[in-house]
Amino acid sequence: MREKKNKVKIIIFAITIMMIILACFIYQSNQAKSSDSNTIKIGIVTYYGYEPEVKLSFGVGTLLGAEAYINKVNNHGGVNGKKISLIIKYTNTPDELEAIKSAEEILNNHQVVAFMFPFCKLQTRGIKKVLAQTQLPILFPVSGYGISDESIFYDRPSYQNEYDDHLENFLKTRPKNERIALLTEKDEMCYNIRSTFLKSNQQFKKNIVADIFYSNLSEFKKVLLTNSSRQEKIQSVKKYAKPIVEKIVNLKPDLVYFSSRISGSYIFRLFKNAKPMPEFVSISSYPIESHANLYKDIFKNNFYATTIFPIPSRAKNLQVMREFIEDMKSTNIKESELTTIMFEGYIGARILVETLKNAGADLTHNKLKDTLENTSNLDIGGMKFSFTKNNHHGNNKSYFYKFILGNPTLINDNK
Repeated sequence: MREKKNKVKIIIFAITIMMIILACFIYQSNQAKSSDSNTIKIGIVTYYGYEPEVKLSFGVGTLLGAEAYINKVNNHGGVNGKKISLIIKYTNTPDELEAIKSAEEILNNHQVVAFMFPFCKLQTRGIKKVLAQTQLPILFPVSGYGISDESIFYDRPSYQNEYDDHLENFLKTRPKNERIALLTEKDEMCYNIRSTFLKSNQQFKKNIVADIFYSNLSEFKKVLLTNSSRQEKIQSVKKYAKPIVEKIVNLKPDLVYFSSRISGSYIFRLFKNAKPMPEFVSISSYPIESHANLYKDIFKNNFYATTIFPIPSRAKNLQVMREFIEDMKSTNIKESELTTIMFEGYIGARILVETLKNAGADLTHNKLKDTLENTSNLDIGGMKFSFTKNNHHGNNKSYFYKFILGNPTLINDNK
């Protein structure tokens, strides 16, 4: 009897070992499938964008730029003899759980070698959880403030870089006795930049007439984070945000430091009747050149803002910008409507293609990751990107513009 039980144990143990070996073989085989087939598959989970009135905002705009270049590459034979296929899942909200569900669906049905362009921190975090076991790289999140991981690569600088390179220098040029109002959305990035502002500008503290950190607009944000109609969003702003803006307007500040990730365009409109109209400065609000143009009747005074990538209409001296403008003709979008968001997607696609070329035909996700980490001074039409094992921010350059009636003038690009 004991001998029989031992035999059963041995058989079960052998079957278990065989199943583990088989699972490992299937996993390794799956990783190689994308290089064995005729396509290189890239997973994308994204969201259409918070603000429908800002034409082709994040999500849609980023992918338009990426697809314009990838379609061009595919039409010329692809990379290493293979076409690039973008497996795209749009979510109804930028919610972490939706991102997890969408990423799992892609992972279970397609042999992707990487994910690209998550829309925001919540989506980046959700996708990261799904990919924790596979270690597939996440390339070029449109936003992922505060998320660092050996599998995540950014083609943009950190928001702290934007602050350090631009805002401090800007404040040195301001009148010492001007009245300043701070208006900060409840968001980790916005809060941290506001804290840095207060800490590093002691001489301005006495000039601050309002410091509003709107942390209790939960209903307002709930509406913005859904597919609510534009009218519902506007009504939500009137109900929850109008009293805050009115308080600032009544204090008659000379400068409003505004930091927003979600509610930008809905807040801006509320300053329309401010008298006198203050000047504004903003760090990395959503697509700022679209806001500035959309509300040029509001921003009659100067509006200062940073951007991660150059504004297309003001950077035609760059070879890559001229190529971007040419390639975007295939999308039927007018040149005057091209944004930094689209350009960011275009740049991400170009870095991807060059990395795939360098990784070679026998592609795996590990090889893709190793190739990126050994990318030094990759020249994309005049813009250079470098990644190492210890530094996954490929670009530390950002731009500071002054807008008058919607028209941008470059002040500084931290060369």
